[in-house]
Amino acid sequence: MLVRKKLSMKQIKYLSKIEENHGLLYYQLVNKLSIEQGVPRSTIRWNLNKLRDAGMIITGNKNAKGVPVSLTEKGKILLLLTEGKHEFLGKFYCPKTLFKTK
Repeated sequence: MLVRKKLSMKQIKYLSKIEENHGLLYYQLVNKLSIEQGVPRSTIRWNLNKLRDAGMIITGNKNAKGVPVSLTEKGKILLLLTEGKHEFLGKFYCPKTLFKTK
């Protein structure tokens, strides 16, 4: 199991959208994805919050405003694995240690 918190396929697909829209702030990304996908902003926020809680993305918060949404190492690795690009991770790569939570 990659993470203790289950992620839906939709949430995993959001990882690629985050990578495509690198540099956008949280509210900008929410607005853009909402318009592109015809989904309410609250639904986008809910899914992004799940990704943040799972340690897949970094976002700003009320204490750290102006931080662009970006993938963490976990998020980047999961994106590579789901896209079938695991050969870039190297032959000695072991994902178990990266996905352990406290």
